[in-house]
Amino acid sequence: MRIRNFISWFRDYIHNYNLFIPDEDHYENDNDQPIDPAIRVKQQKHSTWLYLFLFIISLYVLFFIALLSPTSRIVTISNLTPLLYDQLHHEHDGTLSYPCSSITIPYSTFVTNNVSFHPVCSSIFVSREWIEGFYLPVANAYLLDDFRTTAFSQFELLAALCSVSNDIVSKALLDIQNKQIVTVELLEEEDIQLQVEAMVELVLATAHAQVTSLLQHVQMMYRSNTLVSAFGTNAVVQIGSGSVSISSTYQVNPNNTYSLGSSALSCTEKIMVSPAVFYAQPLDTNVIDHTYWPVYYDVNNVNSLISASVDGFFGGCFPLDVVLASTLDCLYNVQCLEILFNYFPALNQSKVKLIDLPLSSSRRNISVNNLVSDLFIEQWSTKINYMNYFNQCAPLVRSVLCLLLFTSRKSQTITIIENNPSLTKYKQLQTLYPDTLTCPCANTTMPYKTFVTLSPIFHQVCSSDLISASWISLLSNSASADVISGTWISKAAQYFGLLSSICQQANLTAADNIHDFFARTFVTSYVLIETDFNIQVNATVKQLTESIVINFNLFNTMTRLFIQGDQPIIVSPTSQVVLNYINTTAGNNNPQAIQFKFRFNTISASNSPICQCAVDPKCQGPITFAIEYITNIIGLPGSRPTYVASNYVAPGLINGCYTIDLLLLSTLQCFYTNSDCMNQLFYYINKTYPASTNNPNLYAHALIYNQSSTRFPPNTSVSSIVEEMMIEKWNTSLSFSDYYEACAPSYCTYTQIKQATSFTELLVTLVSTIGGLVI
Repeated sequence: MRIRNFISWFRDYIHNYNLFIPDEDHYENDNDQPIDPAIRVKQQKHSTWLYLFLFIISLYVLFFIALLSPTSRIVTISNLTPLLYDQLHHEHDGTLSYPCSSITIPYSTFVTNNVSFHPVCSSIFVSREWIEGFYLPVANAYLLDDFRTTAFSQFELLAALCSVSNDIVSKALLDIQNKQIVTVELLEEEDIQLQVEAMVELVLATAHAQVTSLLQHVQMMYRSNTLVSAFGTNAVVQIGSGSVSISSTYQVNPNNTYSLGSSALSCTEKIMVSPAVFYAQPLDTNVIDHTYWPVYYDVNNVNSLISASVDGFFGGCFPLDVVLASTLDCLYNVQCLEILFNYFPALNQSKVKLIDLPLSSSRRNISVNNLVSDLFIEQWSTKINYMNYFNQCAPLVRSVLCLLLFTSRKSQTITIIENNPSLTKYKQLQTLYPDTLTCPCANTTMPYKTFVTLSPIFHQVCSSDLISASWISLLSNSASADVISGTWISKAAQYFGLLSSICQQANLTAADNIHDFFARTFVTSYVLIETDFNIQVNATVKQLTESIVINFNLFNTMTRLFIQGDQPIIVSPTSQVVLNYINTTAGNNNPQAIQFKFRFNTISASNSPICQCAVDPKCQGPITFAIEYITNIIGLPGSRPTYVASNYVAPGLINGCYTIDLLLLSTLQCFYTNSDCMNQLFYYINKTYPASTNNPNLYAHALIYNQSSTRFPPNTSVSSIVEEMMIEKWNTSLSFSDYYEACAPSYCTYTQIKQATSFTELLVTLVSTIGGLVI
């Protein structure tokens, strides 16, 4: 009953509601004529209803317009917990940012790395007890690819490579722990995992490049400088009546053993290996069996001399070459290990039990070279503790919320947000608002390879056929009296072989360092303006290229210091280290023994005192280009051939103590088209190696000098070119558009000075203050 009465009352109230009742009875129109009060009240009620209707519609429209034009404010939430973070992330994902209270976080606080190595590095095969079991006092008396020759050295090198790899991995782990991740805002777990994995890959790639570059450099320098191994694997010492010579060993083609000279390759030409075996050959074998290898049959070419083989091991020019080529298959096989015990009696005297020896690994039939490249790592696992990272970041959440309206017309600075700006829009805004425009990057870290291209252009000699294998082989096989005389032609194969190795090493060094650089991350919280971007990245690239060249030169400098300090013996029939022998009697019951005296190498220069290589590493002098061979000048029976020096003086060629000195002290002037040096070289090759005339494609082409395309004139010393890592210039290209795309800013902000309220907002304010309307 009360509700019905209330509704009736409310209806009557609305029906009789009148906002325009005059203060006193005034029922006249504008002409002062009386009006019926009922009609006047009716007009007032209609006016009231119209006013209320229009007022309500106006408020609704203006309120709706104001609602669609909100302004923003930032709300900061402290003491964020992971649970609250998940809740806010779910509710306000599009309007939340999570700045870390600490933007640099050590990896050691949330990253754990577990590493397991190849089992050979923790096995008895790298222990001193096992290694000493392979020691033989006369190991170099066996044939080159007989396993007894290099077994001791191979296992010693294997142990050393394991130790070096372990040290490098330990340093890499320490480097990872000492590094810091830069995160302006809290990253999700998946993003953190990706960044950590990328960083670990970069550290490992750098470590891999260091060890492989070092090993390749050592192999290159030993081979190219023809240093003599103590095991007699790359050189044979021949003692004749009144003379001593050191000559290279040669690997023969097994399909052409009848023509050794034409099918054999010298150890100075390239890395060569042959499967390791045990020969039934006595120790006092013919010199030729030590010079040409492998030896398959006896002198009658009938009976095989091989009594056993060693699976997965090799023989070759240097112990380092063969151990890197090995796959260690024998160490997985009990039967093969039994063969080792049979040929090395000292192993039987050790406490090693054969049954405990065989290795077990999932990574089999992999060369030691590949294992070293992987640092003998069997498995590497990286785990992150996201909770620890979250706690270290300690984020403050800033949520963008909405206000409804402004209340004044005074001027003020406001922030305007441009969502998902394109590069074109960004450049427009940068032009209009250079001082206030900021665009936070969605990706604060990005690899350099995203927006940088970098490649070196090498000296033309590094892409010429002067350093090709066919040309070097041709020079090596052009055997003549020059080999005995010590002329430049006798060293030409080593000269170009070393130059080829340096070019290869430079190319590899550049490629490895560029690969590592591309994997590094460029950290930027906000989009850099294009000018600053170019300056910053170009400075980084310049620093990188300079460090690459410096590190490359360290290898060469260390090698020259080592050779200069140790003065090692090299392969040469007229050895640069002269050997004088004296026959002495070793005892009444012993045959004659031979005692050697070593005399340091010297270089003679015209009108200058003799230079001692052991004292002065810069010893240099002129070198005879070639010799002329004249036979039986006076036609007497039994007369010996006569050799005279060629009158030709090759421009830019200078003699040095070792092959590396011969190369670095000289220039490449002799090998350009404006010199007749190449023609002279072809002339002497044809005289000593007639087979080359049948195949002119074997000849190398001269270099062409173009001043506009090189910074090294022909008379530039090779050492100066090597100091620049054989690089003419670096091609560098930066892409700001790729950088901007990788940064991927979701919004940009800039400030403007404008009226705080628009006309619509002002109208809303004014209407809200109206207390009445006069019609």
